[in-house]
Amino acid sequence: LRKPSAEWDNYVKRLNAIKQKSNREVLCTECWMILNYEQRGKHASKFPAHKGSILTSSQFASEIQFYHIAFTHKKVVEKERDVKLVIQPCLFDPKKDEKQIKMLEELCHEMHAAQDTDDSLLGEINELESSSNADKF
Repeated sequence: LRKPSAEWDNYVKRLNAIKQKSNREVLCTECWMILNYEQRGKHASKFPAHKGSILTSSQFASEIQFYHIAFTHKKVVEKERDVKLVIQPCLFDPKKDEKQIKMLEELCHEMHAAQDTDDSLLGEINELESSSNADKF
C-alpha cells in the first residue's frame, strides 16, 4: 500500500470497520496475517509461540496503531520523501475453502524455518536493499 493514497485511505476505512463487527479479526504480527475469530484459535494451537503476537482489533485497527505496528515490524519502506510503502497483511477469506489458510500456514512455517536457520541472510538482504536505495538517491 502506498501511503498517502486513495488505496491507503480505503484500507484504513476497512481497518476501522473491523472494530464494528461482533466477531472481530485479529492480527498475528509474527506471520503478518489477519485472522477471523475461528482462525485465531487454530493459528494459536498450531503456532503457540505466536500467542503473544496476536493483537485484537482494539490494538491494531486504527490508522495510527496499524502504521506504528507495521513500522515496528519492518513492514514500512520509505519510497521517497513523505511517501511510504506499507506491506499489507495477508487476509484470510472465510468464504473460500480451507486450502487458502493451509497454504498461508505452510508459508508461515517456511518463513519461520528460514528465519531460524539463517537470520544472517536477512541482515545481508536488508544491507543490500539499503545500499541499493542509497544508490538511487
